[in-house]
Amino acid sequence: MPHVREYRIVDPEKQMVSVYDFEKDMVEQYNFGVDVPVGIYDGFSIKVGP
Repeated sequence: MPHVREYRIVDPEKQMVSVYDFEKDMVEQYNFGVDVPVGIYDGFSIKVGP
């Protein structure tokens, strides 16, 4: 059965993206406007902005 390896929560009020990585058991936070790496795909990132 497939499982969720990571997910993101976007908070527009704080202009933050929280990335939860279940394989590494860690949470990272990023400000809007910066590249947010996608851990399940090498070399792929997203950018969230206002």
